Amino acid sequence: MHSRPDLAFSVGIASRFMEKPTVMHLKAVKQIIRYIQGSLNYGLMYTIGSDPEVLKGFSDSDLASDLVGRRSTTGMAFYLNECLITWCS
Repeated sequence: MHSRPDLAFSVGIASRFMEKPTVMHLKAVKQIIRYIQGSLNYGLMYTIGSDPEVLKGFSDSDLASDLVGRRSTTGMAFYLNECLITWCS
């Protein structure tokens, strides 16, 4: 999933129901497969260059903004030479 962050969320949600999937879950997996078929040429590319490696990290958080559950949200992304190498949400 590191080369296709656009699929990470949907595959993660669908994988929660692998043990006992319903028709709705199978339809979601079929939609994911259709999306993959239409976007085979997309992805992240890591290249070797003569420039020195630069690691940049970005993060954001929101403390207890959910009024019902008082949950906090956070997210981060790390880039190596302008290429996304890891992210979390």
